[in-house]
Amino acid sequence: MQKLKEILATTVEASEGPSTSSSWSLRQSAAQDEWQKARPYHLDCLLFSRVVKENKCSQCSSPAIICCRDCMPEEWLCMECDLICHKKLALHNRESCIDRFYRPIPPTMCCAKENGRYTLKNQ
Repeated sequence: MQKLKEILATTVEASEGPSTSSSWSLRQSAAQDEWQKARPYHLDCLLFSRVVKENKCSQCSSPAIICCRDCMPEEWLCMECDLICHKKLALHNRESCIDRFYRPIPPTMCCAKENGRYTLKNQ
C-alpha cells in the first residue's frame, strides 16, 4: 500500500485540456480561415470552366450558339441545326451562349436572331 501511495505522489497531474465545445469552436474557426484562403482559387477555377469559347456547328460549320449536353460528342449547334436536331428530342439538356453567358433553354423555346442579336423565343 505504501508503494502505491508513493507512485500516486510522484505522478504529475494531467493538465485539463480545452473543453469539447471550445475544441469544436477552434476547429470550425480554423476551417473557416482555410476556406477564406482557398475561395478565390476555387472561384477562378469555376469561372474558367464556364468560359464560352467560339465554336462551330458540328453539322454545318456555322457559328454555334447552342450547346446540347445530351448530343455528345457533337454538342455544338447553330440555331437552324438545333431546330432540325431537336424537333423530336425536346427534352435534351440545351444551353444557349447568348451574350457570352450560358443560359438553359426550356423545351418550348428556341433561339432566333432579331435586329442583329440572338434571343430566345417560343417555338
